[in-house]
Amino acid sequence: MADPGGEQVAVRIDFGDGTPPEDAALTSDRSFDAIHYYAAHGTYTVRATAIDDDGATSAPRELTIVAADLAGVVYRDFNDNGRFDTGADEPFGGVPVYLDLDNDGTPDAGEPQAVTDATGNYAFPLLDPGTYVLRTVIIHVKRPRSVR
Repeated sequence: MADPGGEQVAVRIDFGDGTPPEDAALTSDRSFDAIHYYAAHGTYTVRATAIDDDGATSAPRELTIVAADLAGVVYRDFNDNGRFDTGADEPFGGVPVYLDLDNDGTPDAGEPQAVTDATGNYAFPLLDPGTYVLRTVIIHVKRPRSVR
């Protein structure tokens, strides 16, 4: 990664949990990868800042993440292959999901519940160790059909 002046650029990531910021490994396509393990569940603001070799820094880019015991994505599987395919499938926001603690197929009072965000993400933080049954509340969506 290089800045407009041609200098080498590094990316420093503050994971928002009080641990020291880390320098990210840059890839050949000018992106970076970073892995971080949070000691506690919760919502964190992650900040990535570009730094050139003179010490000049960019404005940080921020991303809010949830460190949770159980997280995932609900999506419309348009090609019915059971996995998310970019370009073929799309995230499904607004879907109720719940942990069916009594395995009766119905969301009950006291069972953890969430609704997927606009990008289909959900999270259940602060779960006790154990096995959980995750269910969605079925939302009927009509698929467009061609008329001949």
